[in-house]
Amino acid sequence: MFNPLLNRTIRNGFDVQTVCADKAYLSNENLELAEKHKVAIYIPFKSNSVPGEPGTVWDRLLGFFTFSREEFLAKYHARSNVESTFSRVKAKFRDHVRCKTDVAMRNEVLLKLLCHNIVVVHQAVIELGIEGKF
Repeated sequence: MFNPLLNRTIRNGFDVQTVCADKAYLSNENLELAEKHKVAIYIPFKSNSVPGEPGTVWDRLLGFFTFSREEFLAKYHARSNVESTFSRVKAKFRDHVRCKTDVAMRNEVLLKLLCHNIVVVHQAVIELGIEGKF
């Protein structure tokens, strides 16, 4: 899923600068695709990962993961914010979609995300005492 998702996202005009993913996405193909698009990629290496050919993307990123672990983890854990958001959306609006067609399912999910954002803004307005100007 990584290859078509990244390619489609870039083709649709998004400026992808960083990608954080779990170990399931760790492959030479994915690392090289990110490199091709000049995207910084943060995927933790598996415990049995071994160095690749010197100078390859795999070897360079494994070195960064191994020898700059703190810096790597600081950037990788930004992914936790996304996971937390998905968890909150699923808890508040359930984790299933009722629509039957692809377009309707996509719209339903987008609507859940929009509603979540409205709730978050509303909470911030109340908690921080911000007066909205509309």
